[in-house]
Amino acid sequence: MGKVYLMYVDESGDTGEPNPEQPQGATSYYALIGIIVPADDWLATLDRMNSLRKDLKKDYSFPLHQELKGSYLFNPRGHRNFRNKKLQYRKTRIQLYRDFMKRMPDVFQTGKVISLYLDKKNTRIIPEKWLSICWRNLLERFHTYIKHQEDNSWGIVIPDDGNEIVLRSLTRKLRRHNPTASKYSDGWYNNPLVSIIEDPFHRASHHSFFIQAADMMAHALYRQENPKGSYKKFNAQNLFSFLKPILLTEATTKDPRNMGIIRP
Repeated sequence: MGKVYLMYVDESGDTGEPNPEQPQGATSYYALIGIIVPADDWLATLDRMNSLRKDLKKDYSFPLHQELKGSYLFNPRGHRNFRNKKLQYRKTRIQLYRDFMKRMPDVFQTGKVISLYLDKKNTRIIPEKWLSICWRNLLERFHTYIKHQEDNSWGIVIPDDGNEIVLRSLTRKLRRHNPTASKYSDGWYNNPLVSIIEDPFHRASHHSFFIQAADMMAHALYRQENPKGSYKKFNAQNLFSFLKPILLTEATTKDPRNMGIIRP
């Protein structure tokens, strides 16, 4: 009998088409993070995450019940999570971020992280396909990971709220029909994602520490790919590198950083 693997997913950015005349509109990128957690280590992983969150409360007065989001740590915009004195300064908030990311390999010590980054300015994919192709790439890597585990292993996808109808339809379709280019010829073959069972189980991020972790990772990926001068003094561009021990580097051989980052 094989195992069950859960993949918690969150995103940073959006899949809208940027408009130069509306700089506050769609983002220039779309990032996806999938955190794979073996079901038989789920409770122990949650215990490790709870321990981390308790440390953040002790060190930074960040409440356990409050949602942790990467973008808020950079730009709180008056968010209530950051009204305490310890978090009024960006330097301290980035230190919290760093402490969190450093602990991720220990929290998810039996898991893996699949990462994807779409640079909208450097892709041949048409905007109408950005969402479906990015998610297809993520689901394919999850399926491949499961197939390389014990026989008869299965996967369940648990994303943040949003795009429920599209993702449900896409998952059902790929489970039956997933045309894939052959590595050994010019032809195609069907590679159905049969190891991923059921429709995605969407969860509100404020109810899931694991989805919040995926959000933190996704925003850290954005900061790595878009280093800004004002944040370099905080080493914001290096936050994602703490994940190296748990990154699914075999997800792709085409990542110039050798971190397994899928770049559609």
